Amino acid sequence: MQILLLMCLFLILILINIPVAFTLLIISCIYILLNDLPLVVVSHILTSSTDSFILTAIPLFILAANFMQRGDITDRIIAFCKDLVGHLSGGLAHVNVLASMIFSGMSGSALADAGGLGIVEVQMMRDGGYDDEFTAAITAASSTIGPIVPPSIPLILYGALARESIGKLFLGGAIPGILVGVGLMIQAYILAKKRNYPVSPRAGFKQVVYHCGKVFFPMLTPVIILGGIAIGYFTPTEAAAVAAIYAFILGKFVYRVMTWTDVLKALLDTAILTGVVVFIMAMAGLWSWMITNEEIAKMAVDFLTSVSENP
Repeated sequence: MQILLLMCLFLILILINIPVAFTLLIISCIYILLNDLPLVVVSHILTSSTDSFILTAIPLFILAANFMQRGDITDRIIAFCKDLVGHLSGGLAHVNVLASMIFSGMSGSALADAGGLGIVEVQMMRDGGYDDEFTAAITAASSTIGPIVPPSIPLILYGALARESIGKLFLGGAIPGILVGVGLMIQAYILAKKRNYPVSPRAGFKQVVYHCGKVFFPMLTPVIILGGIAIGYFTPTEAAAVAAIYAFILGKFVYRVMTWTDVLKALLDTAILTGVVVFIMAMAGLWSWMITNEEIAKMAVDFLTSVSENP
């Protein structure tokens, strides 16, 4: 009865828009108080939920994305994508999606995509004559490619919790991410035709080559990450470290646009976002332990087998 009431409270808190992590915290605290659990047990559960070497890749990939944002790389990506697909019907929407696909291969986070590219993309589409509803929709939708394509932070979390190969998960996410991007571009093309959105002029060959050269080194980031993991040269965590160092070198020494103040801000933003991720994982670990301790899975199996013994 106790666990059923807690599950109902969980649903109520979710329905009234309490963040999931705080919902898990509230439910877990109530469970701890009701069962008078020793705090040493709780602290052990919280630390063991986040005590995994593979999770070190998360702050490193976030740091790489922050360095990319402050290293003038987002503007280079957008300019390159505009040369490639800006002349198509709904061109700036295609630029939005293609830029997100490229940047996702460097960050692995929808939040980094929306926070880094999203601001630039929204302003670009507004200036291009696109309505706010379509602009917001395509920007939000394209940001969801980040958790799909490697190096996906959610895939790292899943791999760490489920003890699955991070490298195989990365390789398995590449094609679905491309398909999502292509699907969004097809839909944007159809809507642009119906609504007569403006089209950018076609870029000349020299301009395409020029912007291709400006984005060449950043485009190597996903190649280095996936290539190194695929051939077994380094682990996902080592790939994240390489990506962060590579992004730092590009922004600080190659393009020379990132100051030491920018570096400190990138480190601070990384620490904040990493803290959020670790907090969610710790709360999820406590919730998982509570479900296991109450034998919810066994109860579900017993209920289903009582209904039908046919698997």
